[in-house]
Amino acid sequence: MPSGSIGILASSGPQLDSCFARIGDLLRARGHPVHYAAGTPMARARAAVIPAVTRSSGMVNLRAGRELRRWVEVVDADVVLASSEPAGLLARRAGLTVPVVYLTRGLPWHEGGTARAMHRELLERWRMSHTAAAIILHEEDRAWFARWAPDLPVHHLPFGMGLSPEAFRPCPQPDNNVVMWVGEHTPHARPWLAVQITAELRSRGTPIRLRMLGSGPLTRQIARQAEQLGVAGDVELPGHTAVTDEIRAARLVLHTAARETQPRVVLQALAVHRPVAAFDVPGMRGLPAVELALDRDVTAGADLVEHLLAHPVPEEVFPSREELSDERAAITLESILAEAVNSAQGRTVQDV
Repeated sequence: MPSGSIGILASSGPQLDSCFARIGDLLRARGHPVHYAAGTPMARARAAVIPAVTRSSGMVNLRAGRELRRWVEVVDADVVLASSEPAGLLARRAGLTVPVVYLTRGLPWHEGGTARAMHRELLERWRMSHTAAAIILHEEDRAWFARWAPDLPVHHLPFGMGLSPEAFRPCPQPDNNVVMWVGEHTPHARPWLAVQITAELRSRGTPIRLRMLGSGPLTRQIARQAEQLGVAGDVELPGHTAVTDEIRAARLVLHTAARETQPRVVLQALAVHRPVAAFDVPGMRGLPAVELALDRDVTAGADLVEHLLAHPVPEEVFPSREELSDERAAITLESILAEAVNSAQGRTVQDV
């Protein structure tokens, strides 16, 4: 695929903006026409809006096959990279004439057996025969593909789409007790655990200064909780601000979400050489300089933060700028997509 046309599909424009706008630019610089599509518009690039591609399943999805086939025809794509559910499912159900490479941000049925998770797993197994290759961000997903699609090419991108090497440069850890928390203030992110850890450390006589970036429906509840636990002076809620500068000014990053899809903030922390304290949840395992505590164990989380504040992590533990580079991710994606196209062409020749 020397200059093959690449279609990149996601459920929403913001997903494309956050993960693929820069990757698309890098692929274009390597000679590939890149075309975006999603259920809603992008802000950082032009994308085809396909209303039948939605973030949650519904009757409108029945039109997705026709709309996706039309998009592939109009842009003359050679391959489609479909990111996450439900876009990945719809693309592989659409009967496209080009291979579909599925990028999963974490299979959701590892940690439980809810009816909804089991239904999603059955749908995924049903679509395996229409999948040219899979890209996983979490090594723990490999076993599932090995069980249900043993012949499927599976590629692991441990640092996802990476970061711009120029945007994040390593710098020495400051000698302070600032702990950074970044995310939306939602039940999934579980910000209350960060406040509880802060209260536990205050009770031990080793207080921290917790800066909780972001906002959301739980912001007021977080502030009230900090008051009730006697750590209002230790918890700061600055809202949305420049993440890079904030991480540089912190000693470490605290992560409390129930699971992680593509841990961009964690990658930013590693890029500037800040360790991360997190709970043992999908998406956080196996990353360098990320220390894990038993999930939802506030005492263990406080132990971890206390340890990282007292024992700086050696420089050599952090991944290199090359490993975290989005340029490296783009080159890897180019190779994966080319392999899918070449394999599809080989099968077509054999059929003839």
